[in-house]
Amino acid sequence: MEVNLRGSNLIGVNLSHSILAGANLSHANLSNANLRKANLHSADLSRCTLESANLSHARLKNTNLFSADFSHANLAYADLTGGKDINILYVDDALLWNTILPDGSLEVGARYTR
Repeated sequence: MEVNLRGSNLIGVNLSHSILAGANLSHANLSNANLRKANLHSADLSRCTLESANLSHARLKNTNLFSADFSHANLAYADLTGGKDINILYVDDALLWNTILPDGSLEVGARYTR
């Protein structure tokens, strides 16, 4: 069963350890949400707002990241391998610590600021 949360207001929700593989979260607002250890494999996060969200240890393999806003988000130990449509990806002041980037490379530790 596919989860459709397109355009939903999910500010500050606790979705830690959730299984949202293949979910449609496009245009959703997940600012300040807790997605720690969430499974978002192949989910659609296009135009999703994840500002200040906790995505540490989250699985985001093969996820559509087009124009997703990860500003101030915690992506420590997250796996973004194979992330799609990353040509416009907002990561201002995001925490990347042992984060696997879409190209498979490992960001050992940085606070990314443009």
